[in-house]
Amino acid sequence: MLLGILAGCSGLSNIKVPDTEVCAVSGKISAGGNCVRTLSPETRQLGFDEFLDFLEASEEILNPDGSVLRPAKGAALCQSSDDFNKIKTTLEQACYLLKKRCTFEMQQVIRSMSDTMSYHEAQSKKPSKKKK
Repeated sequence: MLLGILAGCSGLSNIKVPDTEVCAVSGKISAGGNCVRTLSPETRQLGFDEFLDFLEASEEILNPDGSVLRPAKGAALCQSSDDFNKIKTTLEQACYLLKKRCTFEMQQVIRSMSDTMSYHEAQSKKPSKKKK
């Protein structure tokens, strides 16, 4: 996200900000996770096992014919909601100071970050459904 803001502010408008997925714990890790996209309204809920799979690194899985069923991926990065908000606030301040050099697209990314955090905070306050 920082690269996207800097690219937009420094005139490198040919750098496209990717639509990535952000997931957070649904209150307690046993309840799984809630995920949103950074630039689109798409959301998804993950059960406990799915959330662990999202968090952990994994090796490439091949089909019997040798084609890639699932590519390798690194472990997910984790950050507290307080730290997330600190970065968002810093980006908002930078955009305010840069005025017109902070493009509309960059302002949308910051707004999306705020919406993402609001969504995750609301989801984490919902009571979790316990399995019997």
